[in-house]
Formats: sequence, structure tokens, C-alpha cells
Amino acid sequence: MPWPTPQDYNEAVQNPRSVFVDGELRSGQPELDRLGLPRPRSGSFACVYKIECPGRAWAAKCFTTEVNDQQERYEAIDRHLAQARLPYTVAFGYQPQGLRVKGRAYPLLKMEWVRGVSLSAFIGDNLSNPALLGALAKKWLAMLKALQQAEIAHGDLQDRNVLVVGGDLRLVDYDGMFVPALAGRFSNEVGQRNFQHPSRTNIDYGPYLDNFSGWVVYASLVALSDRPELWHRYQGGDECLLFRRDDFEHPETSAVLRDLNRSANGNVRVLGEFIAGLSALSMLGVPALEVVHGAVAGDGAIPAGGGAAAEWWKDHTGEPPTKEQAGVGRGGGPDVGWIVQEVTGPVERARFQHSLKGIRVVAGSSFAAVLVTGFAAGLPAVAFLGFGLSVLAALALYCFAQYWGDPSLIEYRLFKQALAELVREVGGKRNQRKLLEEARTEVVAGMAAAQTDWNHRRRQVEAELQEEMGRLQGRLTSGLRLLDERRRSIAAHEAGEWRALQVGLSDRIAELEREIAALTRKATRHIVSNGNGDKPLVMVPDSLKDYLGAARFVSETAETIKECGIATGLAWTPVGGEILFIEATRMPGKGNLLLTGSLGDVMKESAQTAVSYLRSQAKLLGIDLTDYANYDLHIHVPAGATPKDGPSAGVTLVAALASLLARRRVRSDVAMTGEISLRGRVMRVGGIKEKVLAASRFGIKQVILPDQNRADWSEVPEEVRHKLGVHFIRHIAELLPLALREK
Repeated sequence: MPWPTPQDYNEAVQNPRSVFVDGELRSGQPELDRLGLPRPRSGSFACVYKIECPGRAWAAKCFTTEVNDQQERYEAIDRHLAQARLPYTVAFGYQPQGLRVKGRAYPLLKMEWVRGVSLSAFIGDNLSNPALLGALAKKWLAMLKALQQAEIAHGDLQDRNVLVVGGDLRLVDYDGMFVPALAGRFSNEVGQRNFQHPSRTNIDYGPYLDNFSGWVVYASLVALSDRPELWHRYQGGDECLLFRRDDFEHPETSAVLRDLNRSANGNVRVLGEFIAGLSALSMLGVPALEVVHGAVAGDGAIPAGGGAAAEWWKDHTGEPPTKEQAGVGRGGGPDVGWIVQEVTGPVERARFQHSLKGIRVVAGSSFAAVLVTGFAAGLPAVAFLGFGLSVLAALALYCFAQYWGDPSLIEYRLFKQALAELVREVGGKRNQRKLLEEARTEVVAGMAAAQTDWNHRRRQVEAELQEEMGRLQGRLTSGLRLLDERRRSIAAHEAGEWRALQVGLSDRIAELEREIAALTRKATRHIVSNGNGDKPLVMVPDSLKDYLGAARFVSETAETIKECGIATGLAWTPVGGEILFIEATRMPGKGNLLLTGSLGDVMKESAQTAVSYLRSQAKLLGIDLTDYANYDLHIHVPAGATPKDGPSAGVTLVAALASLLARRRVRSDVAMTGEISLRGRVMRVGGIKEKVLAASRFGIKQVILPDQNRADWSEVPEEVRHKLGVHFIRHIAELLPLALREK
């Protein structure tokens, strides 16, 4: 479904009573801007409005895009936060249909409005108070430790989502929060880029999410407490505290990291180097901040050898380090190198195990013996020189053999081999890591492409659905309009019929009253003239003629049908059923059709349909129409002063015309009703009960009804059903054998 835009929400929130479902929000008013309009805090996929309600304020978060499994996530987060009861979170409630915009319901997140300042605003206001920033850094450590112990990760730690309330920290905006119940899912967001690991994607979703951003905020607080001028130099508060994404992606060219590395404070230098190295680690490899809790630079409480190193040593040995152990490093910061020395022990230089003193004595004695022997023997200089060199070569070989076979040198060679193997192993691990990073990049790219394709298909389906809904809405609107017009037409027709009935009944009642008055006068005159005033006058039907004159109305009867071209039909009137005779004749002419008897449009169309059907099926019905063009047809319904109309005379019209054209009389004891189509189908009509009662009243023996009215036969009184024979027909072909006599 299409989601509202921020402008749609701005217009809707102006009237809380009509847009919100929650009773408390309905009673509130939105915070307004200088123009008197609701003031939104817009994000990537939501708008947040401050609603001032009696006694407290709420944040109403209105979503502008669909978020997968949103309701399940918020319910899981709500349950876990209720169990953890941390002082850093605020109350909230997810309402799946919390507000209505343009007649449709959309989800709403109702969260307690926290009256505080953002982390960046607090830092900017307190740059001149390093002790306060140092204390805030300690509170930051405590908050992250509590989150870690509760297995909670906020997922988007940044300056706008962290508020300082009375010196304490509060977290808002839980869209990307992780709790154990959500393990195994993907994240719906990747956080603010200037606080997050450069390689973070939607795949990264676990309790480690806040490790990197926790270090970023902590390092910023420590650095600013020592060097507040960095805030303005690197535009702190402009979507960052101190670091930006480029500093994480290219630490070797980062100006802010260079500044930290040149700091006189050892803690600041160490943090700068640590931040520079975090980007080389994977998201899972970034350590949690709560495991490092040394003293904070700038708080005036950094003793030599104190801080994290001293506490670590005490935790692992049970004794504090000595002054000799805990030296002071460069810049006055604690030197933690002594930990390595104490843990590994002193490193001794390698020494030869063979004594060189004996080798020197043997070599000197041998060379002296060569000189004495040469001089005593009077050897030539060349021979003397050759003999001396041979002795020196032998001594050199002996010394080399002693050196090469010394255990220290053997151990050194083994160490070099192990080192080479370790280097190869590290290289292999690096290659594996590179392959894993490439595979991860490929997976992320594939996911991004799939997400893009899915979004495209979703938008396409939504557009198609919207178009189809538009068409259906148009058809529905058109149908409703036609239905409304038909309803008004029927209502007007019924009103007219009712008025006509009232007028007719009034006239009949008035006429009846006049007849009764006339009858009373004549009866009184008769009594007086005969002198029988003491005897009652008894009237019988035969004596009415003497008082009222001849009968003015004669009821039609079935026996009046004696010619071809006449058929008995059944009609419905507001005062009950009636029979009517339809007469048809032909005369020389040009094939025209003449209709008389005050017929309405519906009956005229039925007559034309009957003629067209008989002409099209003349051969099958045995009707000769070879000279049809030489004659005109005339259809008349007697009592021309009475208007007649309705969709039930088609069958009777066909019977009358077929009787005329086939020269076969219609049965006198048969009456019929039903509408027809051009294909000869007999269709359902109304008023069956009244029509059948009229047929029985006028002496009809058999009735022909549409098969679709079979269920209406049960409404006819049982005694009438026993008196009449009934034939249900589906097609005109079934009518003629039942209605027409043989020639």
C-alpha cells in the first residue's frame, strides 16, 4: 500500500482527535513551529511529533515506508526491556493501527518524550569543563557495560539518539535495536555512517553492534576532555562528535587521528592508535568497550602505573604492581609494557654452550708449534707459508664445526623455521580473510541487488494494484451511481403508483359511499311508500338491480376467447392480480407493427421482441410468412384508458401472434405470464401469487409460468394449487403446444 508522505502527516496531525486512535494522544496537541504548523523531526523512514498531553508529553513516530516484521520486532524489544529494567531506556508502545490518514489506518510508535539535550549539544555547552566530560565518559562506560550484560545492542548509537537528562544518559529511537529474541534476523538499518564500522551491512545484527560506535563516542569524550579545541577544528556537532567515516576508511590520511597521535597525553595517543586499528577488524572482531575501563584523561586522577594496566594486574595476580613495575611512559601516561615482562619473564640473550677458550688455546699453540718447527727445520719460505695456511684452514674448519653444531645455533635455526612457518600461516590466514571479505562483499552486493529488485517489483506490483483498484473503484462508483439512479427511479415510480392507488381508492370509496347513500335513500323511500316502517327491508343481490340500476362492470371470463389472435395473460396491480386479453390482427399494409391500448415502453419492446422471434423461427414453428410484407400487424390490449406496462407480457404476446399467424386458437382455459428474450428464453417475473389467485378467481383451469418461478409456486395457497394445473416452461418452443389448439 502507498505510505503517507511527511506532508500528509503534517496535515493530519493538525487535528489529533481525528487522526489518532490512542485516547491520550487524541486529547493532546502537537508542538508547533513559528508558522503555527506541527513541527516534525524527520528521519530516513519516519516523522516524529511531540504531542503535549495533560500531565506528560509523548513522541508520536509516524512511518513513511514499510518496515519488514516491524510489529514483531517492537513487541520483542518491549518484552526484553521490561525484563531488563535499565535506567537508560524509555517507555514505548507499538500500535499497528494507531492513526488514520486519508481514511486508511497506519502503524504508530508511541514513546515517552524525554526532556533533555542531545549528546552533541551537551558536549558543545561544556567544552570548558573537562572534569564534567570525563565524568560523562565514565557514565558512558557504565551504560555500555549494562547493555552488554543485558544482551542489548541499540544499533544506532549517535549524538541524536543519546540524550543527557540531569547529567544521566538516556537512549531513544529503538528501530535498529537488537535483543536475543531477534537473533538470526537482518537489521532494518545500518546506523549513522559517522559512528558505525565502514563494513557494517544489514547482515550484521547481534549483541556486538554497539562495540564500534561505543569506542567512537568514548574516544571522542576522552579526547575532547583533554583537547577541547578539536571540537571546533573538526566541526563537532555536525552529524558527528569528532570522527567521520573517512577517518575510519582512511586512517593513514586522517587529520584528527594525526592530532591524537601527537597528543602529550598517553591515554589520548593510545585511543587514537586503537581507533585507527579498529577499522581493520571485522564487526565481530571489535572488542566491547566495557572490558577496558582505565582512568579518563583530564580528570586529574591518573597516577603513575594506575588505570587499566594496574587494575588488570590486580585482577589476575591478586596484588597491586610495585612502583618499579608500574613505570611512567612517554608524556606522563602509564607504561603498560611491564605487564608483558612480568607475564613472560626476563628475556635472556642466547649463549654458546661450547667453550671458546679451549679452541683459542689449541689454535694458538698449534700456530706457535708451526713457527718453531719451520724455523728449526730451515724450511723454504714457500713451504713454510703453505704449511702454516694448512694448519689455519684445519683450525678454521674445526671452529666452524663447533659453531654449527652448538645447541643454541640449532635452536635458533629451529626458531627461524618456526617463524617462517608462522609467517606462512599468517599469510594464509590473511589470504583466507581476504577471500572471506571478497565473499562477504559479493554476498552484500547480491543482497543489495536482490533488495533493489525486490523493491522495484514491489513498487511495480503496488502500482498495478493501485491501477486495478482505481479501475475497480471507478466501476464501483459507476455501478453505485446507476444503482442509486435506479433506486430513485423505482422510488419515484412507487411513489407515483402509491399516489395513483390512493387516488383510485379514494375515488372508489367515494363512489361506494355515494352508492350506499343512494341505496339508503331508495330503500327508505320504498319503506315509507309501502307503509312498512315497522318491518326491516331485506335486500338480496337480485334486488339490487331495482335500486341501483343495471351493473356497470362486467368481469372478464375465460369463455370469451373464441377467435384466433387472442390470448389470456396474467397481470399484477397494486390491488391484486388481474387477467387481461391481448388481441392481435392483421390487415393489408407494408409489414408495419401497430400497438394500441396505452402500452408503456417495456410492453412495446416486448411486442417487438415477440414479432422478431416469430419471424426468425417461423419455419421451425410452422408459420407461413411468405406474404408478411403485404400485411400490417396490429396488437391491442383492451381498456385503452388504463395505462399498462411491465416485464411480464412477452409470453402472452407470442401466444397471441402465433395464434394469429398459424390460424390456431389459444385454449380458453389457459392463462400465462413471463418475459421472453430474442433467443426464445422464458425469464422470471414477479407477482406470481397474485396472478395465480386472479386466474383461479376468473375460472382459469391451467396456468403457464416461467421455470425460474418454480420456487414461487409454494407461496400460492394450497387449495388454489389443487384447483389449477401448472406448466413451467424454459423456452417458447414449449409454450405453443401447451397454449394453442390443433387446427
